[in-house]
Amino acid sequence: MPFSSRLFFAQPNLFDRHSHYYGEALGWKSVCAARGIAARFYIHAKAGPGIVLELDARPLFPYQTDSQLDHDPLSQSLANFVKGSESFATCYEQFERDGIGGDDAVIVTYSSERDLYGAARWLARRPPDRRPTFVFIFHVPDFSWTLDAAGENLSGDFSRWRFAMRELKAVLPSEKALLLATSATLANALTGLLEHPCEIGCSPKFYIDDAVLDPIAANLPRVHLRMAGEFRPERGADLVTAVIRRVAMQRPGTIFALQVPDEAVARHVSQELAAIAAQGSRCYVDYGNAAHADYQARLKQSDVVFMPYQAHRYMFRASGVFAEATAFGIVTVVPDRTWMAEQLAAGLGVGTVFHDWSVDAITNACLGALAQHPSLVQRAHSGKAEWRRRNSTATMLEKILVRLPK
Repeated sequence: MPFSSRLFFAQPNLFDRHSHYYGEALGWKSVCAARGIAARFYIHAKAGPGIVLELDARPLFPYQTDSQLDHDPLSQSLANFVKGSESFATCYEQFERDGIGGDDAVIVTYSSERDLYGAARWLARRPPDRRPTFVFIFHVPDFSWTLDAAGENLSGDFSRWRFAMRELKAVLPSEKALLLATSATLANALTGLLEHPCEIGCSPKFYIDDAVLDPIAANLPRVHLRMAGEFRPERGADLVTAVIRRVAMQRPGTIFALQVPDEAVARHVSQELAAIAAQGSRCYVDYGNAAHADYQARLKQSDVVFMPYQAHRYMFRASGVFAEATAFGIVTVVPDRTWMAEQLAAGLGVGTVFHDWSVDAITNACLGALAQHPSLVQRAHSGKAEWRRRNSTATMLEKILVRLPK
């Protein structure tokens, strides 16, 4: 790729500073600047003025990648696909007004089938020599997809995905349609069902310098066991308080931390956990959306980060929490048959694995990680530099640049 070309980043999910989307945008901006590559950012229409100024971004997209635009259960999937795709196609017209050309590339950082079809709709309206390369980065599958116990046979509804890819191929040469996925399982699935190569990328994270994080972390309590990230049922929100009570009973004095969405949930969770004070334990319950630096500083103040996630939701997808915890040399607790467990089995990260999604199994895995922490943390720290080398926006950018048409 000639470096006179430009990268146009499509980030419809980015509208505030607390998310993985924001941290990765900082990473993309930093690595493009370091490489002397002109980068333009197009983000959610409701993004705050601070983010718009910081990224020199255009607030453009009215919907996020997975927004529900239709609530009729009989037509929802199709309506969301059609409405979302056409919305993205309309938004890409701003790229045209900003002078995008055939030598430039659009990077869709969190892609879905809507993005494939939206790009196809927009490209069909442009002269062939003015059609840029499109790079689609896939983080999550369609959650109707399943793998058999052997991890070999994929089932689910693939119709929208196949249709979108066929439409894209009709208006864009194969070498200008680049697909990457953040896990091998997802890359392999997409390669097969789309009949187009999907390369294995990495987890494109941006790690804030210790010089910035350490002063923040110094004012935070040290905790033994933390659940980080969004507090949702698929991530174990329904089990976590029972796990914490059980760990506190068997390991008195353990200090915990949780992140929840708002003050009302924080009060409810704190009431459920009030009894652990009798074991000399406590749980810090943070609520609201932490800024990226605050979030990473909290991770650094953790001995163990536990992820009581439902395995089927992470069979295809990478975990941002796991990626960042591993990058800081933190011991983790993860579910079996997930991307996270695969990383541990490959020696990339250190932690324990639970095999059943139950309070007993998760508790035992947490207790094992805490008991073995002194030895495990040495290995975790020794591997964090290699993890960062493999999993960063810089590494993902290199993977993209070598694949772009010359």
